[in-house]
Amino acid sequence: MKKTRHRKLTAKQEKFARLVAEGKTQSEAYRLAYNCVNNKPDTIWSRASELANHSGVSARIEELRRQFTQNLDIASQITVERQLEYCQKAIQECLQSGDWANLFKGLDMQNKLLGLYAPIKNETTTKLQAYIIQTNLPIEPLEDTKDAKDKD
Repeated sequence: MKKTRHRKLTAKQEKFARLVAEGKTQSEAYRLAYNCVNNKPDTIWSRASELANHSGVSARIEELRRQFTQNLDIASQITVERQLEYCQKAIQECLQSGDWANLFKGLDMQNKLLGLYAPIKNETTTKLQAYIIQTNLPIEPLEDTKDAKDKD
């Protein structure tokens, strides 16, 4: 991974970049990083936008976001692995005890964790939805079949 070379950020710029990377809005991050109690909201918004577009600050925000994403990916992978271990232990216990109902539940959970149950798209429904949107047809509720039989 290439590291971008930029001059060192000030402490306030670094704090702003961290806050934005953590999910704060640019205006919120600016308020927390800088002393701007007397500034108007438009001024804060404008200065926060300028700061976020500063080459060093924007590069730092992206760098921090990449780090947060990598850490999140690692944490979620560890969680899935741990859940798989629990499933495998439960499956073994069910096999030994002959608890077939819970065995199948354990196998089902294991398969879900492994991503073996991919959702299947219904092409007919998708094409019908596209047609209705494209033609701008009004959608009316269907009559209840009991009511229709009573009318006859």
